[in-house]
Amino acid sequence: MFCVLAVLVGANLLNNLLAPGAYVPTCVVAAAALLLIARWDGLTRADLGLDTVALRRGLWWASVLVGAVLAVFLVGLALPATREAFEDERAAGLTLGQLLWRVLIRVPVGTVLLEEVAFRGVLWAMVRRRRGTAWATAVSSLLFGLWHVLPPAG
Repeated sequence: MFCVLAVLVGANLLNNLLAPGAYVPTCVVAAAALLLIARWDGLTRADLGLDTVALRRGLWWASVLVGAVLAVFLVGLALPATREAFEDERAAGLTLGQLLWRVLIRVPVGTVLLEEVAFRGVLWAMVRRRRGTAWATAVSSLLFGLWHVLPPAG
C-alpha cells in the first residue's frame, strides 16, 4: 500500500507543483505503475474491475450516461434561461485545438484514467482485500478527497 501512496503523492506533486506541463505523461506513467503494483500485489483484472464482464457493463453504462448528459447539455444550451450557465471563463480564451486537447486528451487520458485506476481500482481493491468493502470505500474516498486539495491551492 505504501507504494501506491508514494506513486500518488509523486504524481500529485509533479502535476501541480513540479512539472505541470507533463500532466498527461505523468498521469499515464502513474496509472501504469499502479497497475504493475496491483499485479505484484496479486490483484486480478476482476479485482480491479477490468475483466470482460465489468468492461462491458461499464461501456454500456458510460454510453447511457454520456447520452443523458449530452441531452441535458443540449437542452440547457437551447434554452435562453439556462444558456448563461454554460459560459465558462476557463474556456473563453482557448482556441479550438486547445479546447479539443483538454476535452479529448487531457481530461480522459490524464485526469480520468489515473483517478479511476488509482482510487476505484488499485487502492480500493487493495484495501478491500485486507479490510473489507466498507474500509475500502472509506479509505479510497478519503484519499480521493485529499488528492483534490493541492490543485486549487496551486
